[in-house]
Amino acid sequence: MSKNLPATIMQDVRRSGIDRRTTSPLAEPVLIRLPEVMAICALSRSGIYERVKNGTFPAPVKLDGRPSAWIKHEVQQWNVRQIAVSRNSGSNSGHSESQ
Repeated sequence: MSKNLPATIMQDVRRSGIDRRTTSPLAEPVLIRLPEVMAICALSRSGIYERVKNGTFPAPVKLDGRPSAWIKHEVQQWNVRQIAVSRNSGSNSGHSESQ
């Protein structure tokens, strides 16, 4: 089996907006399992799957058989967007940054 990724996957990778300054254009996507996704996002298992179902979190990639994994860069991008939204929303969230 070739190490080259199918053209449709590479198109998705290009559309995902991978930062070319920090990622080699030849780099293949890194897959991570649920425990690492939970650690990166500070979300519970059910929170992740609820957001996947609602279309607000990257969907997992089905691996051979039963397991699933996520594309690490997509999860990291989601995190960056959440931080940006949080910072731009000001006091709308009801949380104060310092007390």
